[in-house]
Order: sequence, then structure tokens, then C-alpha cells
Amino acid sequence: MIYWAQLFHFYQPPTQTPQVLEKICNESYRPLLDVLRQNPHIKATLNVNGVLLDMLHNHGHRDIINNLQSLGEKGKVEFTGSGKYHPILPLLPPAERKRQIELNIAAGAHFLGKAYELKGFFPPEMCFSNDTLPEVITADYQWIILSGVACPNQWPVDKYYQVENKGKKISVFFRDDILSNKISFKQTSAHDFLEQLKQMRGEKENIYVITAMDAETFGHHVQNWENLFLRAAYEQIDPTRNTGDKIEQTRIEYAKEEPAAICPACGTRFLLVFSGKLPQVGEVTCPNCQAELKVDFKGTAKKDKEKTSQSTQGVKNTDQSPQDIKTVTISELTGLFPPGEVVAPKASSWSTSAEDILAGNPYPLWRDKDNEIHRLQWEHLYLCIEIVNKAQECADSDECKSLSEIARGLLDMAEYSCHFWWASRRPMWDMNLIQLGLIDQWRAIVNAYRAINKSGANAETKANYYHKVVATRDIRNKIVDRLFIL
Repeated sequence: MIYWAQLFHFYQPPTQTPQVLEKICNESYRPLLDVLRQNPHIKATLNVNGVLLDMLHNHGHRDIINNLQSLGEKGKVEFTGSGKYHPILPLLPPAERKRQIELNIAAGAHFLGKAYELKGFFPPEMCFSNDTLPEVITADYQWIILSGVACPNQWPVDKYYQVENKGKKISVFFRDDILSNKISFKQTSAHDFLEQLKQMRGEKENIYVITAMDAETFGHHVQNWENLFLRAAYEQIDPTRNTGDKIEQTRIEYAKEEPAAICPACGTRFLLVFSGKLPQVGEVTCPNCQAELKVDFKGTAKKDKEKTSQSTQGVKNTDQSPQDIKTVTISELTGLFPPGEVVAPKASSWSTSAEDILAGNPYPLWRDKDNEIHRLQWEHLYLCIEIVNKAQECADSDECKSLSEIARGLLDMAEYSCHFWWASRRPMWDMNLIQLGLIDQWRAIVNAYRAINKSGANAETKANYYHKVVATRDIRNKIVDRLFIL
């Protein structure tokens, strides 16, 4: 048996506009959840960051939350923990990591209710270092998912590794980066993907494969990909479907006077009806997955049984048997395969290459060691955290407490990963989105310092933290200066 564990990552930054959010909901989230609902034999693991749940609720997309909840209650999907605002956890102080994880749990439980039973943990961008393990393990997660590039040992297909911190172990799973990226960048088809799973199995009795990618891949990044790839793959491994109906072929079978096509993308069989003379070659659209097909109608005049048989000669049935491939949640893998040894995964992300790791550059899209703007962005954020923490410590009146809580909430949001990503120049670059991150942090700083200045803290403390505010202003100006010239 081949066990295919899929993970879909749902996230939008807190700065996303309502217009773009609605576009993504219509192009991706709703169609993707429809595909999952319409295929009862399919299971999947979903990470839905708390900030996205907030935004869906606030902007009138409650139906998506309801569908997520329904899928969870029916056991078709499981949810994972994460950081609420999608921060790069290894680069945050431990207290900030803990807070982001707890905020995410609270948001998920609030919106998804009993369906939100967490066993696994998805670190945003799969950014990992061993420093993040204490917060994940303390939160009682049973497993963590990482990029394949983080795997330090032989690639696991029939066992899973473990990680350990202070005597406590949890399971660690690694996504197949190659297969996941082929799906994400439309470099495979449903048929080729399933064939590759079969080849990976070889002579082994049971193996597992994990694919993980952004949910927005389906429909938003790649138009109609939820049908062209996912629905097609799901239909081919449906155990209730007649295997004979699923033969993928590029030639045409004929029935009676009318030709019938079998879509090579999704396996759907459908009649082709033409008025007038039948063309030599025709371009048609699959009614199920909308794939554009070119059909050769040469020799269709004869409709006898012999001709019908000849039309399928030489077509190799490379389709997977329904009994060969089964989708499962990642949590189910722990009951299907034995645990292996304890390993120390490499610090990395799902956008990190082996060359990046060798160069000591584990998070190149968020803190590249040669990126001056990244360095300044993180220096600014660390000072912001320090000032907000001091404001909470000093708050000794209702006004100061209110200001410090405003600052705290703004800081939570400002830890999101995207403004670092847009400064990476690999190749992502957008100075306006970089600026948004700085603006959010500055709002936190203004409220935090006002809380300090209004409190009963001594003059030395107030002066010291004012100097830190001035330092953040200087860092922000340096970043802006570099935005002018890059």
C-alpha cells in the first residue's frame, strides 16, 4: 500500500486587502474545499493560521470557516498548530514563539470548535531550528512537519524519525520536496504523479509519501489546478470506481455512431457530439476538469467491433489500482509505520536549498546573511519587542495598561513573515510591502513608549527607552534609504 499524506497550508498576511482576500477565497479556498468535500475517500491535513480565520470572519467569508469545521468534524481533515501571525519562529525569542503558538490555538478553537483537535505542528514556512523544539513540545504536540532538506539521515518511507528535547520525544515527518514542488509549479500531472508513487514503492509492501504546499496553489497560483491535478488524482484512486473506467489514454475509443473521449488529465469518459461532418482533428474541453484536448478522429467511419478494439491497441494501462494508493492524515502515519531513531534535523525552511545549508544560510528568504535590509529589519523588530515588553512591565494605571495592550496586539501582528520575504530579492521585492511591516512595528513602538512615559517608571528608565525609540527611528530611516537605491 502507498499511503499519501497531503498537507495544505492556508494563510494570508494580516495586511492583505479585502479585495485580494475575496479573490483568493473564490479562486482557491472555496473550490479546494469543494473538491475535498466531493471526494469522501480523501483525507488531508490542513494548517489554517489563526490570522486567516480572523480575516475570513471579519470580511464575510464565514462559509469557508463552516466548511473547514464540517470537514474536521467528519474526520476528513485534521488541523495542525502553528504561529497565529505566521512568524519565522526560529528567529523570535522563546517567549514570542510561545505566545504566537498559544494565540493560534485560541483562534482555531474559537472558530473551529471541537473539530480543532491538534496533534501535529506546522512551523510557518517550515522554518526550523532545534531552538524551537521546547515551545512545540511544551504545547503537547505529538509530531512536527519539516522540509525534506532538513532530513539528516536516510530518507524515510517505511518508518518515521523522532526528535527529542529534555528527555521528551515527538515524531518528525519530512515532506517530499521534489514531489511537492512538481505539484506546486505544475511540473507533473495526476497520472505522472501516481506513476511516480508506484515507482517509489518498488518492492516494499508499504510506504508513505508526504506532499505539502500552499492551499493557494490550487486555483489562485495555478488556475483550475484543484481540478486538473487534485480532482483527477482523487478520482483515479477512488476505491468505489470501476478500474476499467479509469484507463488513461491519449487515443479515442468509439461507441456506436458517436466517438467517446477519455480525458488524459482526469480520466473522465464523455461523448463528443458534432453537427455536420466529423472533423479530422478537433479541439475539445473536458467537461469535468476543463482540460483542453486535441482529438484525432481519423478512421472513425467504421464503427464495428474490430475497429473499436483497434482504437485502443497499444494503449498501456499505467493507472494505479484503487487498492494501491490511499490518502491519510499525517497523524495516521504514526499508527501505520514504526518509529525510528532520534535525529537532529537541519536548520532550514521549505525554501532552503542544500547549498544554502552548506553556506550557513538556513532562512534565505527571511534572513539572508548577505542581505543588509534583512539585518536591519530584524534589528528593528528586536528593539520593538524589547520596548513593548518594558511597556507591559511598567503599566501601572488603566491608561498605561490600555496603551501597552494596544502595543502588544500590534506587535503580535507585526511579527508576520511577509515583509521579510518581500525584501529577499530572490527574486521577491516590493518596497511598499516592506514598508507595511515597518509601519506596523512603529505603531507598536509609539503606543508602548507612551505607556512607559505615562507610567510611574523612574526618569532613567524613561530616558533609556526613549533612546531605544530613537534607535528604531534611525534603523527605519536606513531601511528607507536603501529602498531608494535598490
